[in-house]
Amino acid sequence: MADHTATWLVEEWISRFGQVLESMVGERPQLEWTTAEAAAPETAPVLSWEQSFTMGNGGSLWIAAAEQTWTEIGARALEAAGLQEASVDDRRGTYIEILGQTHSALSQTLAARLGCEVTCQEATESAAAADAESFSIQIHFPGSKSVPLRLAIAPGFLDTVSASRAPEPVETVAPAVRQAPGAGRDGGPPETLDLLLEVELPVSVSFGRAYLPLQDVLRLTTGAIVELSRSVLEPVDVIVNNCVIARGEVVVVEGNYGVRIQQIIGRQERLRTLN
Repeated sequence: MADHTATWLVEEWISRFGQVLESMVGERPQLEWTTAEAAAPETAPVLSWEQSFTMGNGGSLWIAAAEQTWTEIGARALEAAGLQEASVDDRRGTYIEILGQTHSALSQTLAARLGCEVTCQEATESAAAADAESFSIQIHFPGSKSVPLRLAIAPGFLDTVSASRAPEPVETVAPAVRQAPGAGRDGGPPETLDLLLEVELPVSVSFGRAYLPLQDVLRLTTGAIVELSRSVLEPVDVIVNNCVIARGEVVVVEGNYGVRIQQIIGRQERLRTLN
């Protein structure tokens, strides 16, 4: 069971990683994995990134990459975005962003399997635990030399996933529902609501705000930076018809920006955002 769980988890990670790479790089690399022996001492600098999840028994995994690997991945993603000249820090940050999106997608898969909410906790740079189960991953970009990654999974992580069981379908009998006055057919929404369902509303995303004196606005030039009132780690606002209805994190979907909804705003708070 443990071997089966490890295989499932590695393949799910690779699938999510490949999807994120394809969306940011523009091409999907070939990914191959094998079981690895205990990690040998590295002769070159290695970036080992630990990601924990909100699940019991030490839900952590580690991704270790040599500088050659994360530089190659980061550079390809930045070049696809039109940035030919990128610093080492930019490449490193882009690589870490790819890992973050991979693990966000993986958390949704884990939530479906475990039958409970699973979210990513703050990731840190940390070496893998000595008892973690390791796997070697080769990334083959078309027309380029392959680069390696090492994925390590904490034993507690595997135990938690192994203990999960897919919920069995349960037959339920829906209670008789008294149709309220004005309700639609089959007890559905009122017919008057049906008239509104096709109404189009403007949807926008707010990354933050800034207030500038007019004299500063007039001094703005190409390349100028306007600091917003929100940290890069804070969720963005989803605004519908000038009202904040949700908050979420920015993701990249097939080369386009998107927002993964993390919180639906309550009615009272929505009213406050209108002021």
